[in-house]
Amino acid sequence: MAKYILAFITLYGISFTLWGGIGVIRYISEKVKKLHLLRFIRSAYWVFATLFAIIMYQSVAIILLVAAKTNDNNSTVFYLPYMDWSDFILVGSIWITLIAIYIGTKYFRETYTFGIAVQIPLFYWLFYVQSSNSLSAVYSQLYNESVDVIAVLLMFAILGVLLGGLAINKLSVCGKRRRGDMIASGLLLEKCRVGIEDVAVLVPAHNEDKTIHLCLDALKNIVPMDNVYVGSDGSTDNTVETVKRRKCNIADIQPNGGKAKAIKYLLDHFEICERYKAVLIMDADSEVDINYMKHALPLFDDPSVVAVAGHAKPKWKEHYLPSWGNFFIAYRVRLYRLLQAFIRYGQTWKYSNVSYIIPGFSSMYRCNVINQIDITTPGLLIEDFNMTFELHKKQLGKIAYTPNAVSNCEDPSSFRDYFNQIKRWNLGFWQTAKLHGIWASLFWASLIIFTMEVLLQSLVFFMLPAIILYLVIMPDELITFWLPLLGVVDLKVIDLFLGVILVDYLITVVIALIEDKPMLLVYGLGFVVLRWIDAFVFLFTLPLTYFVKSDGRWSSPSRI
Repeated sequence: MAKYILAFITLYGISFTLWGGIGVIRYISEKVKKLHLLRFIRSAYWVFATLFAIIMYQSVAIILLVAAKTNDNNSTVFYLPYMDWSDFILVGSIWITLIAIYIGTKYFRETYTFGIAVQIPLFYWLFYVQSSNSLSAVYSQLYNESVDVIAVLLMFAILGVLLGGLAINKLSVCGKRRRGDMIASGLLLEKCRVGIEDVAVLVPAHNEDKTIHLCLDALKNIVPMDNVYVGSDGSTDNTVETVKRRKCNIADIQPNGGKAKAIKYLLDHFEICERYKAVLIMDADSEVDINYMKHALPLFDDPSVVAVAGHAKPKWKEHYLPSWGNFFIAYRVRLYRLLQAFIRYGQTWKYSNVSYIIPGFSSMYRCNVINQIDITTPGLLIEDFNMTFELHKKQLGKIAYTPNAVSNCEDPSSFRDYFNQIKRWNLGFWQTAKLHGIWASLFWASLIIFTMEVLLQSLVFFMLPAIILYLVIMPDELITFWLPLLGVVDLKVIDLFLGVILVDYLITVVIALIEDKPMLLVYGLGFVVLRWIDAFVFLFTLPLTYFVKSDGRWSSPSRI
């Protein structure tokens, strides 16, 4: 059992299961549009969200309350208290109450507050229904429970209150913002199509002479070069001369201010938002696919969509002998495939809309929305997390994504560049989360779950080498470890190997088959090492958030 829980923890099990499942629902719903099932699926989605938040979370909390240690091994056995017909009638009456709340919230402006408030008595009602006959035994059992069981109980109770309130609020407004709010923010648009001639392409660049010509050559296949605007941000190489030969617009920005300031300069200097309907922001080392606009622009037909996240595809050159530089690229092939298929696809469904980031390598925004985003917020190392958080916090609209809007991105090919990049990404995330704080939203409920999972798996991976070394040196010894649900357990080397290392490699095998890249099988033998480095950097950058102030300036990576 321990190895299965280890595998679940180290594979972001909750997030992958939740958003992967929603991704399956999204895929099916988009395939059956012609059967007119979308309206039913939309209604069923939020009914399921309410049921999940109110019944599942809170029932699990109650189950934990009445957990009993019954066998000789002192292990915890969980059981659902007996419920007769009168109990089911009472639970059904809760749904009648919910219908009344659904109607009542239409007359409350602060529906988040009202939805959360009504969850508190509902939780205690459920608790009373399921344990009214044995309250004294429950309190006695809770008194004898370990700290970890009580902590899990509190987590479920808090999540039940939060997500239940959000689900009620979502039902009360039918998943739509008030018409007045949308008019005030300028987002109530007629259904309009954004044509290629309506899109400006912004390419901030710093010392990108070796790669920017590839970026521009790819762009000329999808947009007129008059629509392309390059901001050379303090470049000291031949970036400006290379761009001028491509006959597109160029701004030589001095001094170097960073990517965010370069984007802002291009928007203001060329009056982009007054002349275009949308902007595509590209990294100077990315190459957009020739069919990018064909798949991305139709997403703007939905007036509520204000941004489109591109699909990242690492630049992969076929080779038959492994190399150090391709080792890092191979790792990104697997990482991007997992994150985009199991998390981003589900998170960017129009009924969820909780994507954590619109990646800066290739992203599109409506011009009337990008003006409302503070792109150059001081103290942040990177801009794409901040821009995404602002979209959610200001409720500017939805983020769309399709795996068909592909851009080939340049990934690190040396350890130094890889380490510096993930340090910059993680520090940028912590800085942004600290800056914006937490607000009541499905976005933050999802983000908290994912962040806690990454923290937990980072701790496991960070301690893994020391644990394995100890068990190898002392083969007759066991290591005592705490795992969710199991509590304190004794682990052997075989548990760590099967639950972490083998499962990690099996994921690589599956991705190698899907991507048709056999060399991943060779590189995959070392991916656990990179995951340890990822874990170390994630933990290391958390305290740095409170001590490091960033000016957003950048330095170009080495190229192979």
